[in-house]
Amino acid sequence: MFYSIYHRCEKKVLYSIFLSIKILVTFFIFNSVYLWASDNSTLNPIESLIYSQNYQKALEDLEVLEKNPENRTWEFYKLKGDAFLGISRQYDAANSFQKSLKINPRQAVLHLKLSQFYDSIRKPKKSFHHVRLYLALEGDDIQQRYRAIILSSRVGDLKYFQYALKRIEDTTKKSEYDIKEVLNTIETHFQKGEYKHVQQDCEKYLPYFPQEKKLHNYLYLAHRNQNSSINTIENVLIDSVAIFRDSSLYQIRLAIYLKSQKKLHRALSVFRRAFQNALIQDGFSIDEEILYHIKQVYYELNCHMDSKAIDSLIQTIRKRENQELQKLDSSIRLYNYNREYLVFALHYLAVKEDEKMFRAYSQILMERDEKRGDKELMNVFSPFEKEEMRVW
Repeated sequence: MFYSIYHRCEKKVLYSIFLSIKILVTFFIFNSVYLWASDNSTLNPIESLIYSQNYQKALEDLEVLEKNPENRTWEFYKLKGDAFLGISRQYDAANSFQKSLKINPRQAVLHLKLSQFYDSIRKPKKSFHHVRLYLALEGDDIQQRYRAIILSSRVGDLKYFQYALKRIEDTTKKSEYDIKEVLNTIETHFQKGEYKHVQQDCEKYLPYFPQEKKLHNYLYLAHRNQNSSINTIENVLIDSVAIFRDSSLYQIRLAIYLKSQKKLHRALSVFRRAFQNALIQDGFSIDEEILYHIKQVYYELNCHMDSKAIDSLIQTIRKRENQELQKLDSSIRLYNYNREYLVFALHYLAVKEDEKMFRAYSQILMERDEKRGDKELMNVFSPFEKEEMRVW
């Protein structure tokens, strides 16, 4: 009997404890929701204005709210950035997004928006920084992983470049995509002149097969046949150059396109990289086509001394290993330290393992670039960061 009374009392105590906990939890949840609603109640009408595309009114209301420091939350700056974007004030939007991220850095969507903004103004380092932060929060976005591969190559982060390629390779293995079937479908569309379908399929599958050359080629041809904008075609070619970073073929294609659009200094920058890569890969068997293109650019830029230097350099390269260093040095001085002549001299000295002269000519090249680089390539946007370009 005593046990029965004790058992009933115990059940009542436990029930009372449970009821108390339930009341506390309910109060906590209600209070949290109330506080959240209170904190956001001033921003809700502005969010509605942005949703209805009334961006100017949203900015006016935000300007009033900003006078009170307590209103300057991460949500406030996010909405302000969205409003600025709505009226195409990208720089102001980026500034607001950065302020929002400073308060709350775990906003994947803002990192993505900033990455795209920096991409549009050709700042690959900053774009890469934010796309990496985005992927750290949203790791399964294969489209942005592909962008990260391209950006990592352009800024010279080869460790991440290889890591991201491996990540995509693992993702592709888990997918049901077959590259042969994909290419057959694209080829069928291409033969029928369905270039929009070709473009869409290439853009869909390139993130899964980033090193499939046919996809890059078809995408380029699809845009050419659709008369896409100059910037669009240029960006497609830059992406291919970044993926195949050591291939002269894609660099020459980009440089020829830039030259056709009269972007001569940019074309020269890319041709120079192609020439250097070709020397590294092919040595004295380098295709002279690259040098003829460089000569033509020099001619159109009225750099007649450099144009003559290329004619002389072609004859010098044909001698292959049978160079006389004294004559090579005389030619370099005669043609006012033409850059291509200096780069070839470095290649020759590297092959001959003449470390002393190699260091001397490296110094000459560095001093020459410091003296003339700004004048030659001022405001030139290169697919790769300037500091990433190797001398040899």
